[in-house]
Amino acid sequence: MKDTPAPVRRSVSTCQQPPVLCQRNPLTQRTHADAVTQAPPDAVLIVDGVFAFRPELDDLWEYRIWVEVAVYLAEADPLSRVDATVDNTEFRRPRLLAR
Repeated sequence: MKDTPAPVRRSVSTCQQPPVLCQRNPLTQRTHADAVTQAPPDAVLIVDGVFAFRPELDDLWEYRIWVEVAVYLAEADPLSRVDATVDNTEFRRPRLLAR
């Protein structure tokens, strides 16, 4: 996991042992990077983000779900309200696109 991003590496490595590290509370958005909470053996780790599907992370997951957001994109049209977009078509050469 040496090429794995640090937050993912910390979260997953602690889930493979008894403690679980919570990076950010999804409700309050407060960081809890230093807080360790005991998880039961049957705990489920949910990771949100497209980068969880990177090939170098494949061996970390037992089960993956892709949530298609086309309806959200069509209904909420978030792209019409952004100030800038990062084009990751070429992953090693992201481009910042101004509006």
